[in-house]
Amino acid sequence: MRNIDIFPWNEHFNTGIKIIDEQHRNLVDIINRLAKHVSLGSGSLELKSIFDELVEYTVYHFQTEEAIWHKYLPNDTLDRDHKVIHQQFVTKVLEFKAEQESNRLTKDILLYLAKWLASHILETDRYLAYIVLAVEDGCELHQAKTMADEHMKELTQVLTEVILSIYSSLSSNTMDLIREMKAHDSAALALKKKKEELETIFNTSKDGIAILDLDANFLDANRAYLEMTGYDLEELITKSYYELSLPEDRNRALETINSVIKKGSITNYEKKCVVNNSKSIIINMSFAMMPDRKRIIISTKDVSEYKEQERKLQYIAHYDVVTGLPNRVLLSDRLQQVMSHAGRSHSELAVVYLDLDGFKTINDLYGHDVGDILLSTLATRMKKILREGDTIARMGGDEFVVVLLDIMYHEDCISMLMRLLSATSQSVEINGISMSVSASLGVCFYKGGDDIDADQLIRQADQAMYQAKLLGKNRYHIFDAVQDHSVRIHHEGLEEIEKAFINEEFILYYQPKVNMRTGKVIGAEALIRWNHPQKGILPPIKFLPIIEGHSLLVRVGDWVMQSAMNQIEQFKLDGIDIPISVNIDALQLQEDDFVKKLQSLLLLHPEVKFGKLELEILETSALDDIDRISSVMKECQEIGVYFSLDDFGTGYSSLTYLKRLPAKLLKIDQSFVRGMLNDPDDLAILDGVIGLSVAFQRDIIAEGVESIEHGEMLLRLGCEKAQGYVIAKPMPPENFSSWMKEWKPSPTWLEIDRTKRDNIQLLFAEVEHKNWIDKIVSYLKDETVALAVLYSHTCAFGKWLDGNAEKQYAANPYFVHLKQTHEELHHIADLMLKKKDIDKIVIEEEIDKLLVKSNLLIDLLKKLQTS
Repeated sequence: MRNIDIFPWNEHFNTGIKIIDEQHRNLVDIINRLAKHVSLGSGSLELKSIFDELVEYTVYHFQTEEAIWHKYLPNDTLDRDHKVIHQQFVTKVLEFKAEQESNRLTKDILLYLAKWLASHILETDRYLAYIVLAVEDGCELHQAKTMADEHMKELTQVLTEVILSIYSSLSSNTMDLIREMKAHDSAALALKKKKEELETIFNTSKDGIAILDLDANFLDANRAYLEMTGYDLEELITKSYYELSLPEDRNRALETINSVIKKGSITNYEKKCVVNNSKSIIINMSFAMMPDRKRIIISTKDVSEYKEQERKLQYIAHYDVVTGLPNRVLLSDRLQQVMSHAGRSHSELAVVYLDLDGFKTINDLYGHDVGDILLSTLATRMKKILREGDTIARMGGDEFVVVLLDIMYHEDCISMLMRLLSATSQSVEINGISMSVSASLGVCFYKGGDDIDADQLIRQADQAMYQAKLLGKNRYHIFDAVQDHSVRIHHEGLEEIEKAFINEEFILYYQPKVNMRTGKVIGAEALIRWNHPQKGILPPIKFLPIIEGHSLLVRVGDWVMQSAMNQIEQFKLDGIDIPISVNIDALQLQEDDFVKKLQSLLLLHPEVKFGKLELEILETSALDDIDRISSVMKECQEIGVYFSLDDFGTGYSSLTYLKRLPAKLLKIDQSFVRGMLNDPDDLAILDGVIGLSVAFQRDIIAEGVESIEHGEMLLRLGCEKAQGYVIAKPMPPENFSSWMKEWKPSPTWLEIDRTKRDNIQLLFAEVEHKNWIDKIVSYLKDETVALAVLYSHTCAFGKWLDGNAEKQYAANPYFVHLKQTHEELHHIADLMLKKKDIDKIVIEEEIDKLLVKSNLLIDLLKKLQTS
């Protein structure tokens, strides 16, 4: 490529001092070479070499200039200023060199170098040269400066700026032109190379390539295409693409060419083609329009042998070579198809898994060749008795699967099962020897829409077949889906929990126990949680029922006890000295070494002092040997571990447990606590349990306290200890300390006294009334069809007013007001019920009025109690 300079030299750049002008020319040459290499994208080593040369020659040139200027202008400011300018330029060039090493060199830097050099020559160097030349001609220095000023006026500032502007534009355009010339030369070279490559590919490609005009006449073809079709080029170009198509395929060929012209290309087009020797071959073709849109290129491959091989492989892949029956691969595909059909037609099908009984003995005794003949004969028999559309496949060995379609009733396929048993049990004569086997059949049914796949169906039938063998062979057994699902889900759940236990995914949360009257935290209950990697924190109801009665439950229970002891010690370090209770299962408690195991754990945790670990056992646990349990509990008490009866009141033997089990604490079941505010029966049970605790001298605590009102009612009944969500939800141990610092009981709890026994009926009256109000409101809101008693003297509250309340409180001024309010409530409710279906909005407003009147009645009950 010819050279194009970014900084073209002009005679007007000459200063008149020969050595300086020669050096200026050399500097211009170096900058032009640097610009060319940058424009062409040369390597960093080449650019570094040129930069080194530029720096070295610039320093050398400046030294030459400065020696001349100093000789004629010693101690002159022009000489000093010029040296400063030189030094600044050298510093700038060194910076550019560093930028080149860090790959930041740009065209703007090159333009700066060229522009600076042009400006320096036209202005500073030329001015000093005028002075030097005048001094050499004999002028004094001041005269020489005056003459130099006169010369410089001729080159006005405007002209200088114009020259510099033009030069800058010229330089930039020149660099672009260099790049374009390089790109053009590269493109021309690449095009030539590409053409040569395409010609080579065309002539050496193993794929047949041909070119057609838009009428599908042949224009050219490569060697592979000619060999494939059996024509030479001269003969081929006299024909059209349609002539190589089979007669029945020519319309399709015409449509293909038209489609290519319209769409631009078609790929993977397969067809039979007539070749010169009248033989037909199968070819795979791709079509594409040439860029000129006037020709079509075809790429072809003879796939005849491949197709034949593929057909053979397909057969081997889908059929059993011994019996000719479909194999398990084809069976899976067909089974999926008929399952889809059953889903669309809402029909049912049966899958039969058949295993020959006694085949191994024959195979071992007479050899595999005889065994194969026996398998083939039995397969033929079974296939003959099947209906059209049914499928029989060999799974391998002596196992077969039969798929029976369109089963209306399960009983319908029984006759087919009996025929299969008969066909397999009939004797077969091979080489003059009579031999016979039988079969065990397993059957499962599929109804369109069932959530099960083909593999699962086969596994279910296989399981049923195994049961048939266990039952005596030569019979069928029908799969029990319900039982299998239950067993499988339970088994999978056990495996997942076992894995979770090994991976240490279980954690303990702690729910505080408090005295509601004093606000003191009296303990905490350890509650297991599963920190599931996908589902997050799971409560015990999600996993403990699965391991109920399993040995894994004991292992988990042991872990809970040990973890709780660790936490007792950690709490103590944190300044929290409270007992922790853990739930213990009866299965674990009845282990022979339970007490020894507990003693060993206590020895490992010396900070767990007497009474700091409590065990909670469900009252409803299946205690087969209550004497044994009682003995274990006593042994535990001797080593400082006490018991509480959990969910007390829900069992059938509460009094027996109280009498025979040495439990220190009774836990009132949360179902009674939650319902006591509006269910008189729950309140009665709760009151009874509290009475039992007093009678048997047991401590008592209520669980499930979810509101301030629950706490208030418990305090009135005489139960001060509680746990529940209104106090605190179960929490990670690291949150316990901060909760204790913030915990305060409800102010109303601190003010409530226990209701005297003579006034306990007032609490029941309050709950009876709330129950009545709830029924009225639910009926008005169409939430229930049951209607509460409307006559004021026949409702439970009214009967109490007319009976015991009249006898006990008749003299109390609040009692008269109470009876009047009760009558007004019934009157309001009666009016609302009469216009229930007239105006829903009005009913909503009047419900609020009803509730206000109800609250007034409850306040009167409380005043009766306190007065």
